[in-house]
Amino acid sequence: MTIKEMEEQIDVLNLDKLEVKMKKGRQVHFFVCGDPESYEESDGKYYGNLIVFDEKGRAWTLAKQKWEKGGSFDVHFDKYTGVLFLKGFKMSRYPNLDLAEEGGK
Repeated sequence: MTIKEMEEQIDVLNLDKLEVKMKKGRQVHFFVCGDPESYEESDGKYYGNLIVFDEKGRAWTLAKQKWEKGGSFDVHFDKYTGVLFLKGFKMSRYPNLDLAEEGGK
C-alpha cells in the first residue's frame, strides 16, 4: 500500500502517525502509530499502546510501550513464524483495525 492509502484510513482511526518505513518505490513496509487514548507522558517520553500496519495494511499491536516522539522504531517481520516484532517484542494481530487496500472495503 502507498502512504496516501494508509494515511487516509489511519486518520479515520484517530491514531498518531509516528514513523513510516518504506520499501523500494512508493510502497510502505511498516507504518508505526500510537493510540493517543492510551498515552501517559512522563519526562518527555510516552507510554502507551503502539500499532503497526504492515505492507498489506494488516494491524499489529503491542501494549504498554515507552517511546519518544521523533524516535525510530525497530520493526521486523519473521518470515518463518509469520509474526511481526517491535523493539524485539512479539506483536499480536489486531484484525479489527486492518486497513482496506485500494478497491477493497
